[in-house]
Amino acid sequence: MSDTKLTQDETERKAFKEYLEKASQNDAEAQNSLACCYYKGQGVAQDSQKAMAWWKKSAAQGCVKAELNLANSYHRGDCVKRNYKQAVKWQEKAALHGSALAQYNLGTYYLFGEGVEKDCKKAAEWFEKAALQGFAKAEHNLGLCYLNGDGVARDFETAREWLEKAAAQGHENAKKVLKELEEEAEKDFEEALDLLKSAASKGHESAKKLLEALNEETQSE
Repeated sequence: MSDTKLTQDETERKAFKEYLEKASQNDAEAQNSLACCYYKGQGVAQDSQKAMAWWKKSAAQGCVKAELNLANSYHRGDCVKRNYKQAVKWQEKAALHGSALAQYNLGTYYLFGEGVEKDCKKAAEWFEKAALQGFAKAEHNLGLCYLNGDGVARDFETAREWLEKAAAQGHENAKKVLKELEEEAEKDFEEALDLLKSAASKGHESAKKLLEALNEETQSE
């Protein structure tokens, strides 16, 4: 067991040295990886301040991973004092660089008003950007936006489409919501059918004709 751990430690120290060398040559990806080493204490003593410093160097060069790491650190208050405005700033930079995760995160900030004024319209816009990249959580959230009319006009068909996309990727809550919608639709249909039968039994001609048409359609299927 100790030999395995020693081998792992040696591997981490070797990786740290390689990242340090490349980071010193202004390699943005290596700077991000070096920051992660300091953050996790892999191959070097854990040091939050150095982790933040290297993430900032990397993010300043447009490294999306570093931008996300900075955003998450500020959001959680991890390595640094919690600062939602800074979290939004770095999340937005990563989002504008095309990160679906950042776009989704930014959507949640606007949805709940974290670091920004609550704005369901902007939340839906960011969810859509991430959803169009196939990000399941964003597909789910966008579906809920359309279902509830949050930031967009209520549209059950569009809601279902996005929820189905998320469900197809294994999103459990999307599956649950779709099941609930299906059960509700069946319940509504049964209630409507009962009303139709009641009206037909009382001699309502239009109700009789509609009921006959429904019966014919059921038989043909």
